[in-house]
Amino acid sequence: ADAPIAYHFPWLFQLVRVPRYFLHDFCHRSRSKLSIATDTPALFVGGAGTTSPLHVDQMCSNFWMALFDGAKLWTCFHPDDAHLLSPSFDEPEQIDRFPPLERLEALPQA
Repeated sequence: ADAPIAYHFPWLFQLVRVPRYFLHDFCHRSRSKLSIATDTPALFVGGAGTTSPLHVDQMCSNFWMALFDGAKLWTCFHPDDAHLLSPSFDEPEQIDRFPPLERLEALPQA
């Protein structure tokens, strides 16, 4: 689940401080108030085996990730290399999505 902290868990701001760097992304610095600005920071909660496909977040926003229990594998890439990952734009979600890593890893090396 993706739950904006300000809406669902405002008391968390008394316990956890988001690093300053992540509070000043494009969503929060634009002259026009963006609808997704109030959606961050958000709390993502998932059970065992939960996954998320490779993607670039809305507005190329910054995310501060903290893992409190279990294990997670993140895949990071340089923005200049995104085109090499065959992105497709998801219009309803307004994000770039990429094929599954298994398919990308099977491609011939350049």
